[in-house]
Amino acid sequence: MKPELIIIRYGEIGLKKNITRRNFENTLVKNIKNALKKQNIDFEIKSKRARIYIISNQIDECSKILEKIFGIVSFSTAYKTKADKKSLEKTTLEIIKNKISKNTSFALKVNRTGKHNFTSQDIAVFLGSIIQNKTKAPVNLSKPDIMIFIEIIDDESFLFFEKIPGAGGLPLGTQGNVLVHIDSKEAILASWFLMHRGCIPVYTINEKKLFGLVKKFAESWHCNCYMEKNEIEDIDTYSKQKKCDAFVTGYTIVDFEKIKQLKKQVEIPVLHPLIGLDNVEIEKKLRYIGL
Repeated sequence: MKPELIIIRYGEIGLKKNITRRNFENTLVKNIKNALKKQNIDFEIKSKRARIYIISNQIDECSKILEKIFGIVSFSTAYKTKADKKSLEKTTLEIIKNKISKNTSFALKVNRTGKHNFTSQDIAVFLGSIIQNKTKAPVNLSKPDIMIFIEIIDDESFLFFEKIPGAGGLPLGTQGNVLVHIDSKEAILASWFLMHRGCIPVYTINEKKLFGLVKKFAESWHCNCYMEKNEIEDIDTYSKQKKCDAFVTGYTIVDFEKIKQLKKQVEIPVLHPLIGLDNVEIEKKLRYIGL
């Protein structure tokens, strides 16, 4: 039995007021659709109760893409069934085949939303007893070999074994544009931090070899951004032309004098997201983003 859908969770979006939350969720859905369509993946997408669901026969391909879409906190490849004990029992026994044995400890974590004639604890006890009777496997609530997650939402149930971390942050396009002049890998990393906060970068690049690197990076993180080979002479004028709200650099604390001079020269806000990071942290983050 293979997973038939993916459950997507978001974090900060859910803390916004109703109108803002809907707008942010719509942007996230649009970004997911665009990324999947670019890879020619067949899918259907739905939203319900602070969850986004993708139904596809290309689950593995979808998962690789979702890992790098901003706004997604985590996702799970899941099995769907009805929200009743008989259906849950049948699906549970099917998905644990070849996964749980008498030498494999397990635990269940059940969350429930909606009106039902049972509690989350009722389902955990009910299914836990069935699994034990079938496999003779021990329960271990603190450090199980296998955790079975169950989300019951209204008349549907979703079962899965893991929560895969996403990029987090806010969906691209929910904030403004930022101008980023690329003269190093660190400048690309700086732009990643602003993308993580929902900003779309506008790149100017002064070296041919960096242009290809930026293009590959933007495609990897599913960002449809503007980029051109250009050495900026007037940051403020160029920022207005491209409707950018801030200028981003890859400067760190060792570039403090450069930062002071730059802030004297321009009126637009200047952001330095790497200023609090040391070399070890920067190298670690560069590896994470693929640079």
